[in-house]
Amino acid sequence: MRKQAFRSPPAHQPFFPAVKQIGSVRIRGTRLLCHRSQGRFGVPRDTSSALATRRRSTRLATALFVFVLAWSAQRVEIAHAQGLITLAPAPQPSTEFLLHASPDSIQNVAARHGLTIIRALDVPPYDVFLVTAANVSTNGTGRADDLTPEQKVTEISADAEVVDVELNAVATAPEVPSGLRLDQSPVSILDALTAPALVSFAGAEVWNQYVAQAAVNAIHLPDSRSLATGAGVIVAIIDTGVDPHHPLLQASLVPGYDFITDVQGPGSEWSDVGSGVAAVLDQSPVSILDSVSPVALNPSTLAILDQPRVAALTTLQLPAAFGHGTMVAGIVHLVAPSARIMPLKAFSAIGTSRVFDIVRAIYYAVDHGARVINMSFSTTTWSPEITHAINTATDRGVICVASAGNLGQELLVYPGAQRNVLGIGSTNAATPPARSIFSNYGDSLVSLAAPGEGIITTYPGGGYAGAWGTSFSAPMVAGAAALLVQIDPTITYSEAASLLGRADAMARSGLGKGRLNLSGALKLAADSTAPTVTFLAPASGAVSQTISVSASATDNLAVAGVTLLVDDQPIGGEVTAAPYVVSWDTTAVANGSHVLTAVARDAAGNKSTATRGVTVSNDITAPTVAITSPSPGTVVNAVTVSASASDDTQVVGVQLKLDGVALGAEDTEAPYELTWNTASATNGAHVLTATARDAAGHSTTSAGVTVVVANNAIARDAGHAATAEVITVAVSNHIVAPTVALTTEGGTATGSVAITAAASDDIGVVGVQFLLDGEALGAEVTTRGYDVAWDTTTVTTASTS
Repeated sequence: MRKQAFRSPPAHQPFFPAVKQIGSVRIRGTRLLCHRSQGRFGVPRDTSSALATRRRSTRLATALFVFVLAWSAQRVEIAHAQGLITLAPAPQPSTEFLLHASPDSIQNVAARHGLTIIRALDVPPYDVFLVTAANVSTNGTGRADDLTPEQKVTEISADAEVVDVELNAVATAPEVPSGLRLDQSPVSILDALTAPALVSFAGAEVWNQYVAQAAVNAIHLPDSRSLATGAGVIVAIIDTGVDPHHPLLQASLVPGYDFITDVQGPGSEWSDVGSGVAAVLDQSPVSILDSVSPVALNPSTLAILDQPRVAALTTLQLPAAFGHGTMVAGIVHLVAPSARIMPLKAFSAIGTSRVFDIVRAIYYAVDHGARVINMSFSTTTWSPEITHAINTATDRGVICVASAGNLGQELLVYPGAQRNVLGIGSTNAATPPARSIFSNYGDSLVSLAAPGEGIITTYPGGGYAGAWGTSFSAPMVAGAAALLVQIDPTITYSEAASLLGRADAMARSGLGKGRLNLSGALKLAADSTAPTVTFLAPASGAVSQTISVSASATDNLAVAGVTLLVDDQPIGGEVTAAPYVVSWDTTAVANGSHVLTAVARDAAGNKSTATRGVTVSNDITAPTVAITSPSPGTVVNAVTVSASASDDTQVVGVQLKLDGVALGAEDTEAPYELTWNTASATNGAHVLTATARDAAGHSTTSAGVTVVVANNAIARDAGHAATAEVITVAVSNHIVAPTVALTTEGGTATGSVAITAAASDDIGVVGVQFLLDGEALGAEVTTRGYDVAWDTTTVTTASTS
């Protein structure tokens, strides 16, 4: 019977939904749903004796409950401790180190520090060696003078010929979350899978629920199928390997490598399990998921198997991370079905790896043509050699993608937090999207996100599984990167990150640019059509002062921005939204011809330009101005005040002023004059000036003309009515002295002598006074014929004047 869906509790509550079917086992709130669609030889499902099968299933599932629960009780603490990858010393041996030094110096370095060289990295130019140290002890064992691994790292690091050294630590990778609230109930997943139909996809018959699951629409994958499929691109998956016989994946695989056993080949997951488990998984005849109860195999990988084969597993145990790589590969194939998948088995089926093997896997991918590397693992411990390997990959044009981890915390984990790695978080498949509660977050870690809840994907044995975790969000983005490489084989990490960053925004989620939008990214990548751009203003011709420069632009997708330039120099910054207009101060450039350019670009980097020639003609000379009337002197009553002004371009106004204060309004047209009623000013001296200005803002003030206001006295009667009488006077002030000269000749005089003089004045002589030795000689003579009689007997004989 169908299971009834139920609502998820609020985010703050733990997620332990009740599963009402008999025999259903849930370990810490997590399920990985697995089903085998066809046997290796395409045996169809045997639907006979359905009722007997259900009864037998109930009994088998109930029997399994004791085994699984008892086993999981032993694993609960481990799963909590390993919510993300941890790097720790290997149990046996723990004296291995990764040593980065030149081949010319490695022997000397090894001799100085008591090291034994086990092997070099597969490609010699990388100069990384795996070594052991004899004088290192772990767990308190060994000689008293032995060093701890950490002390040995410190000792070797001090060597000048050593680039880096680190412990060849063990990485564990249980990425399937447990004990967390999932936004989509596993029961509703089961409901969706009760009657899956087979459809054709990439040359194979597959479950419709695989190609049409909610995550497919959430990342806008259907709209992208016509743009790219990943053809010609190799995606390397560093994981637990892959099922090389899976009918959906088999044709997409290229040779990989098993770094656990150090064997060239497909990197098969089957190398970690016994033949009995392989036989059960690889020969299941069930073609669709029936309504049997889910059987929890372990807290990291939980599978729903067909009940006729469950009994065969009651005495067997699947390793904790078995199937992880196959599930990751199935998601890459879902997004990029034509891409080739390179399985690099660096993790064992129990979910552990060594740093040296991860480093080798990265370099292997680079050297064997991979353009994308998926790393669905994370660690809080930074590794210098993993960093060097990723940097080399980036330099060689490889796009690296890593999961963000499943602790539901804001923290940095590696390699996802590295600057040249796309760290991927998890969302649900709803719209608008929400962060999965188990997903790590933080914009310093997460570049973008993709669905990671209830993802239907491939599982070893030719089956399918439903899984949760950022492990299964990362391969969606890795597949997207493969599509970008197909569209543009020269694309770099930075360019891919920018395109994939055109995601569905998720405000305050801590998931970087938001949820993957494949359609938006691919349309931009495939866009080779440049925008069109047209100038709007100014018109060709003369320009001056501050003007608006504007353009219109259109694009087949969207205009990202328009930059306006003068003589190839930007006028302000890029305008990213219409109207595309900037303000240009033309006085910043010299008068003369200049070229305006508008550059429009789209998000794909396509550009187009438009140009327009203009002539800058700014006024740089101030006008000249002078008072022409009145002349300096006395003024009375009404007086015409006028000025003349000129400019190299145009006078826009003249302001007449009296004593520096505006006299009337500014005159904007010649003749520049007004009538001044002097009665408004006090009698006395005043100064008339004129200030002329031009359109450029230049101004000039004329020389002053001094006038004397001399208006009539005003009498007022008792009612304060003013009266006045005008009289005309002639001012004739005497300012020149008269001239006078004696006309009597000097000599000897006796008796009475007549003394005469001549005198003149510009106005008139009023009198002449004769003097003898400074004393008056008779009275002043006031009539013409100026003479006086002098009796010389009145003075002594002597010289006189």
